[in-house]
Amino acid sequence: MRQRPPLFGLTDLLLLVTVCIWAVNLIVIKNVIGGVLAPIAFTALRFALAALILLPMLRSLTPAERAVSSSDRWKIIGLGLIGNSVYQVFFITGLANTLPTNAALILATPPIFIALIGAMFKLEKLTWLAWLGILLSFGGIALVILGNAPTETADSAARPLFGDLMTLGAAIMWALYMLLAAPVLKRHAPLKITALTVSVGAVPLSVIATPAFLTTDWSNVSTTTWLGVLYCGGVAIALGYILWNRSVQQVGAARTAVYSNLTPVLVALVSWLVRGDPITIYHVVGAVVILTGITLTRLGRRPRAPVMSPAPTLEETLF
Repeated sequence: MRQRPPLFGLTDLLLLVTVCIWAVNLIVIKNVIGGVLAPIAFTALRFALAALILLPMLRSLTPAERAVSSSDRWKIIGLGLIGNSVYQVFFITGLANTLPTNAALILATPPIFIALIGAMFKLEKLTWLAWLGILLSFGGIALVILGNAPTETADSAARPLFGDLMTLGAAIMWALYMLLAAPVLKRHAPLKITALTVSVGAVPLSVIATPAFLTTDWSNVSTTTWLGVLYCGGVAIALGYILWNRSVQQVGAARTAVYSNLTPVLVALVSWLVRGDPITIYHVVGAVVILTGITLTRLGRRPRAPVMSPAPTLEETLF
């Protein structure tokens, strides 16, 4: 008889640790980017550090496992640009201008955009339950963005509406990245894809950050800021991605999704405890509505049956 997996095992513990790491990551970034180091410079540094940590790990793979075909090489480059370069520009700009709690709630919505993009490219069929979930999620996003705007202080959120919209752009980019990465991950090890895409993404970020690097007074960059770079690059990106990818392989995407929904809740609590950021009724109701919508959307998604002459896949269309 096949043994049933435990309700809470080592993988679940690692998932919980990863979610906590990422929740603290948002708070660390928010605190650090308000100092001498510009947001884009901080992001470029943490991705460069993550690449330096991840690339040597490729030696643990066999030569055959490290090999990449010419067609997949361009796809990996595209994934690095979408999932790390473009995503991070949206993400860091959004977080610099809004509250961490707002950002965390909006960043929980990629499943909604995955469903919409999947339906657009006829990868899956959305039932009425999924459409209800999508509508609820957008309603929750609107509640978080519009409801909290009047209460946000200039110190915590310089341009909250702009920041929230940029964060929404980051959520869309991440959804696109996950959809495009899925078929590539079937052909390559998660460690290889993570190391290569992070490294590819770090290059444009460094180029974009060059003016900020040249104007930064490095003698005034605090020890706290450097520790933030170490945490956000070495722990949140390098270690966090490895733990998450391992967990997806062990227990599947559905079970890991349960833990990802904890992130905005933990961010709100840590932000309130550490920064004193408010938890408003709009945050609470918005979180319930968004997470309910995400759950309904997941339940209402159905893969489309294959046809004799299928339309080009999303991967074929963009790559």
